[in-house]
Amino acid sequence: MIVYFIMYGLILLATPVIARTGKTAEQQRRRAALWMIVLIVLLVGLRHPSMGVDLQYRRPYGYLWSFEAIAQFPLSDILKGIRFLNYEWGYVLFNKLLSFVSLDESWLLFAAAVCSYIPVGLLIARHSRDPVLSTVVYLGLPCFLLPFSGLRQGIAIGVCCLAAQYIQRKKILSFVLAVLAASLFHHTAIIFLAAYPLYRIRFFTKNRVLSLLVLAAVFIARRPLFEAASRLFQDDARVDDNGAVTLLIVFVLVYVFCIVFLKERDESSAGFLNVFYFACICQCFGGLYSTAIRVGYYFMPALAAALPNIIAGM
Repeated sequence: MIVYFIMYGLILLATPVIARTGKTAEQQRRRAALWMIVLIVLLVGLRHPSMGVDLQYRRPYGYLWSFEAIAQFPLSDILKGIRFLNYEWGYVLFNKLLSFVSLDESWLLFAAAVCSYIPVGLLIARHSRDPVLSTVVYLGLPCFLLPFSGLRQGIAIGVCCLAAQYIQRKKILSFVLAVLAASLFHHTAIIFLAAYPLYRIRFFTKNRVLSLLVLAAVFIARRPLFEAASRLFQDDARVDDNGAVTLLIVFVLVYVFCIVFLKERDESSAGFLNVFYFACICQCFGGLYSTAIRVGYYFMPALAAALPNIIAGM
């Protein structure tokens, strides 16, 4: 726990010093954001390999074992699309390329942390008026903890954060290509394609009460909606009734706060809030099907960009 207190201390005490090295307010915000995300990369990337359930430290399976196993495959076979367990091709290639540098398992963890967190730092640096608050918000989201264990999806979320940069600039082709690249690390990333229309459609932020009614309706009808989606996509998903509702309550309260204080002229925050709204929709199914929570992870970092700006505009 000591290392986490040290990190929070460096965020609170050193960030203002780092920020003052920038000549303009924008430079100060960006340097502060990047400084904080570098601290997170160091914390997660230099952790002990036993920290992470899916890493399976010193066991003949899991991400650490897979790293060594993939290193034995010829690069030509991987480029031809050779299958390895249930891993996506991009992640297999990622492991192979890393193995050319080092087979040390800590190298894999550090590289995965860089790919997972640096894009979040760039998102905060470019869109947040208060990088410190944005970082604190991000640290409180479940998607922050995912790269400790779920390396593939952690990287996919990072790539999706890069893709989010293209939404505001209306570069739809670059956005689609980036999301497709993310899906090469975890196939669920394809759902982030919904972020582009979500950001641009102002229906829910302009009809705020209606957006809450839709959330309530989805939650009430979550079981038949889940069963209908399973039949439509011919999925083998099974209800697990895990009873997870706490995070949904927190998300709804945060969303209510945001729509109450959101200024209509703040189009950027409205767009990111719309993206976060989809995370709330996914969370409605979280207590029914735990994987739905992980699908919502792609949309959660948008809150780190929206919430501080909404608070700053109050």
